[in-house]
Amino acid sequence: MKFYKYWQKYQHTQHGKNTEAWGWSDESLEAALAKGKERALKQFDAIFINGESKLRSFYYAANPMREEILEEIKNESNETIAILSINSYGAVILNTQDMMFVDVDDTVEEYSISNMFKNLFRSKEKRSKKFREQLEEKIQNYTTQNIGTGIRLYKTAKGYRLLIHSHPISSDTPEAKKILQYFEADPLYARLCLSQKCFRARLTPKFFRLDVPMPKPPYQYPYPQDKLVEVKQWKIEYQKHSANFATCQFLGQYGNDTVYPEFVKLMDLHDQMSRVNEGLALA
Repeated sequence: MKFYKYWQKYQHTQHGKNTEAWGWSDESLEAALAKGKERALKQFDAIFINGESKLRSFYYAANPMREEILEEIKNESNETIAILSINSYGAVILNTQDMMFVDVDDTVEEYSISNMFKNLFRSKEKRSKKFREQLEEKIQNYTTQNIGTGIRLYKTAKGYRLLIHSHPISSDTPEAKKILQYFEADPLYARLCLSQKCFRARLTPKFFRLDVPMPKPPYQYPYPQDKLVEVKQWKIEYQKHSANFATCQFLGQYGNDTVYPEFVKLMDLHDQMSRVNEGLALA
């Protein structure tokens, strides 16, 4: 999983032209700044010397996730198996080393890096009303053909979430790729899993789906030291207005119902924080 404790931004200026880049490290702020300098210099050469487009490297999953780490969850061998973090729009995310989540949208859209900006604003085509039945049939077929596999199905606000709890799967394996393709996972999510070497599941609502208008988080991590009060106040308001919403709803269990030992506490955490059995509106 690509998460780092220290982040620093470096700005490079040369001949009146500027580039800036974030650097990261688990060692120190100084090491993070050195990484930022290295990246800013490479970016300067790529754009102003080699003539590459600034959009060439646009891909939100290409670099480590610049997110606040809330908790590292370890196994009995003291190895990190999951991380709780806060993403750029303030939601809590469960990042897992090898407990696989699959996000399946109930809309269909073609994605590509070259036209990503256009796709972000393009209307999406709703899938068939029978999509849930088709998805449930695919899950049943998969667990029948792959004996021993256990899958939990959840409804999200805009689609479905699958959790494979029977055995560990690394995101860069052929099995993970097969599963993502078989269930027609969201393409951006599939790329994110591969590049970040983990699976991600949002545990708390999106702020713009709540019952009262909320601004986006005022700052992204690492937060400016003189703005910590403002950041804290946003989190308090977000938590208050999230109280009447769930992130997903549990629909059913398919195949093997045995939970891999290391996943028991992770699955319980997911279900508790996502409020999957409380009958609340999804957001």
